[in-house]
Amino acid sequence: MPRESSPYKQVLNKDKEPHFYEIKEFVMYLTGVKMLSKNTASSYETDLNKYSEYLTRDRNIYDVADITKDDVEAYLVMLKKNGFTASSIARKLTSIKKFHAYCVNEYREITVDPAKLISSSKKEVHLPEVLSIEEIEMLIEAIDTSTDVGIRNKAIIETLYCTGMRISELTELKLSQIQLNRKYLIAYGKGKKERICQLGDEAILALRKYISEVRIKMVHVPTDLCFVNYQGKHLSRNYLFRYIKELAIKAGITKEISPHTLRHSFATHLLQNDVSLRVVQEMLGHVNLSTTQIYTHVSKEKIKEAYMNNHPRQRKEDFDE
Repeated sequence: MPRESSPYKQVLNKDKEPHFYEIKEFVMYLTGVKMLSKNTASSYETDLNKYSEYLTRDRNIYDVADITKDDVEAYLVMLKKNGFTASSIARKLTSIKKFHAYCVNEYREITVDPAKLISSSKKEVHLPEVLSIEEIEMLIEAIDTSTDVGIRNKAIIETLYCTGMRISELTELKLSQIQLNRKYLIAYGKGKKERICQLGDEAILALRKYISEVRIKMVHVPTDLCFVNYQGKHLSRNYLFRYIKELAIKAGITKEISPHTLRHSFATHLLQNDVSLRVVQEMLGHVNLSTTQIYTHVSKEKIKEAYMNNHPRQRKEDFDE
């Protein structure tokens, strides 16, 4: 029967110790009930202590019940980035999966196993494809802007890369959400959460041209949708996925890319220019149960300053409020 949490849990949370109290109890279970050797149990403990250190240090999580599938996957990605082999990552994931299964079985307040649906195969942890700044330039230069569709599509590519928007956010973007004179647009992310996305000069130029010269020809019935097809209707996600793949081939880019690649590239290029991870997370609109406690509030002014000073498609000029 699941039991109540340990009496010293509150002390650990209050003092923000880097290791979850459940780890010690899990190790005792491995040696006392499962009869594993001390060396084997010690290996589990080492893996789990590293895991908990990451969660407390980088994700600000001090309670096992607050860990989500996203947190576990983020840890696996971190391991991959730090050069751990696929087999080593698989071993660590085994420790994590057994630990969470134990916690769900043993503690009443822990009802979800965040690692249950994560594959424990020894396949390489997938990292998102990212384009270099030069490849972004190649992609944009490959667009045929002699046509109305090309003008529209350039505005789409510039907007995706200059804002880090999700493809679903872009296809639902309304004219009423765009403030070109003030250099920003409002995006509605998962859960309809609103965020401000700064617009660089290149994106503004492309949007102005599309809205003033092309969109007016495509819209036959009044609509607030920004990006439309020749019938004035909603652009499909499938079209944009296919178009970007074809554009990459035309540009001579051999990487397997999608609209989401522009979002990954947006974040990566800002991080490479020393923008803090918290600011980038705010720009991306990442929302889940764990991240609400992880990241400190970032003011709109700080986001704007970071974007204008660091995004490669933003001209280094003064801008009006």
